[in-house]
Amino acid sequence: MTGKDIIRMSLKDLKRLKVIQEVIDRHITQKEAASIGLSERQIRRLLRAVREEGDRGVIHKARGRSSNRRMPEKVKSKAIRLYKRKYRGFAEF
Repeated sequence: MTGKDIIRMSLKDLKRLKVIQEVIDRHITQKEAASIGLSERQIRRLLRAVREEGDRGVIHKARGRSSNRRMPEKVKSKAIRLYKRKYRGFAEF
């Protein structure tokens, strides 16, 4: 990629990144950083990830992937077809 990459983050990720940067800059302690709802251990994990990967380190690695427990599309469509046949008023969501 070019010099400036665009990283999509949720507000939750942005808040975490801001707190992690405060810890890195030594404005707050890891214990104080845990006030965002994470344990001190998770704060240490995020610190390591941000140091190694940059800002992208706060983003969950599975973002954008489908679940391992996802039902195959073929099975899902067959179940919906059978449901519609038996229950005429069934509306798909």
